[in-house]
Amino acid sequence: MSVNISPTTDEKLWTMPEGLRKKALDESLENANWMKENLDLDTRLYCSFEVGTMQDASRYYNMAVEAGHTAFGAGFGLFLRPATLIPGQQQMCDVIASARSIIGDAPFHCSGVSSLNLIPIIYYLGATSCDGSTPVISGTAYGSVYLESGRSMKVSDIKAWSCKCFVCKDEKNIISLLKKSPEHRVRHNIQMWFRVIRGMVRAKHEGELVEFIGERVKKTKSKILNQCWEYAKTLKHQMTGEY
Repeated sequence: MSVNISPTTDEKLWTMPEGLRKKALDESLENANWMKENLDLDTRLYCSFEVGTMQDASRYYNMAVEAGHTAFGAGFGLFLRPATLIPGQQQMCDVIASARSIIGDAPFHCSGVSSLNLIPIIYYLGATSCDGSTPVISGTAYGSVYLESGRSMKVSDIKAWSCKCFVCKDEKNIISLLKKSPEHRVRHNIQMWFRVIRGMVRAKHEGELVEFIGERVKKTKSKILNQCWEYAKTLKHQMTGEY
């Protein structure tokens, strides 16, 4: 990814003064342009921004396309902090949908979005990849494991375990291993991510992605996630006429 510049402020990215936003975005684009013109890279260069509004996204992804970039991204770590979770999710949806309407079929990477429940939603809006440390940090620092539904639980609370993932299925003492071994917790969590990603990709190919996400959201019983999903569907319909 390019050296995207994060504005140095504690304020929400989408409520910052325009001057601060513009300065950071201009520097990010300048860095990406310099790298594209001066570095002989063996890997794909993503022109990435920490962009907080639909208007800024429209402006800067248009500028990036005009500058000849062919892969794009955005940083969303600040959007998903608990204090800003609901508006942050909606602004994240705005940025992804706006970027996708401009960049066509080009790759779009979402940095800092590793939520097992949000990944299918950003995929629906047009993200082609994402990153984040949630499965690792949860398994190591917090001693938590994930269910395929997206819910996490402390290993100390496990009474019975019927997971049939690659890590768990052949282990006779899997509960003990999960409680004792951070490595097993992380490996299991990663398998949960793989399952969801494979499921959503298959659902899209079969024309059933909306149903796939809807069922997952329903099972979580999360009002916040349901609000994000409904907003994403409305936004995509407004921008493309499709769901």
